[in-house]
Amino acid sequence: MTIKTWNFALHGQLHTLILEHGIFSRKRAIVLDGQLLEHIPRNLIDFGSRHEYHMGSHSLVVVIRWKFVGFAYDLLVDGVSLTTGASELRRVMNPALKRALALAVTVLCSGLVVSWYAKLLHDKQLAIQEWPIVTGKVTGLDTSRHTESNEYGPDSEHYHPILEVEFVANDSRQTVRLEQNNHAYDTSGQALAVHSVGESQRLYVNPAKPQEAVLYFERLDLNGWTGTARLIMEIAGGLAVIILVVGWLQSRT
Repeated sequence: MTIKTWNFALHGQLHTLILEHGIFSRKRAIVLDGQLLEHIPRNLIDFGSRHEYHMGSHSLVVVIRWKFVGFAYDLLVDGVSLTTGASELRRVMNPALKRALALAVTVLCSGLVVSWYAKLLHDKQLAIQEWPIVTGKVTGLDTSRHTESNEYGPDSEHYHPILEVEFVANDSRQTVRLEQNNHAYDTSGQALAVHSVGESQRLYVNPAKPQEAVLYFERLDLNGWTGTARLIMEIAGGLAVIILVVGWLQSRT
């Protein structure tokens, strides 16, 4: 149970208004100068509320504003907040709705950026899969070490093999060093044991730039990338709508 008390003066006479709000029971009781003005036993869903009364020519408005966590309370006397001193006209431009709008735009923009990045990966993979496949020979082996920090324990290390591959493309001999990062190994020895010098290795080679090559990979279903980008935007759009609805519900009170 939350109890809010406001003291205010009209024509030199002091008045006291008390609001009792059951956060879990959702009950409301509003008392002015010891007299019960309103008692609401229960609301099915508590998104806040607004209660208007009149004292002669003066207006009193009790506002219960629902927030993401908890509630905020205010009393307007003749349209002026006793909490902030702002007029009701100014408070109609509810900051909660502005924050919700800003957050919704941020979510949509983030989804757009992630989708755009997924589209870039899609286009890159699509272009690589159109390159001719060339068979080269492994002439050297090395490993790369990667360290991942762990705040709850010791840092972990893993290794990727690096292949030096020699091949012929466009009647010219090329040598490239390529890291095979589709699998990580616990030790450098394990990474080196995967390949051997002299073995054949297939590559995708850029026909316009033979020195640009990629280790061969099985053709991917690139519709998956498009579906991922679409799913990201659908999730971002759904979250944005939920945020706007919550902000609108807050601004109503």
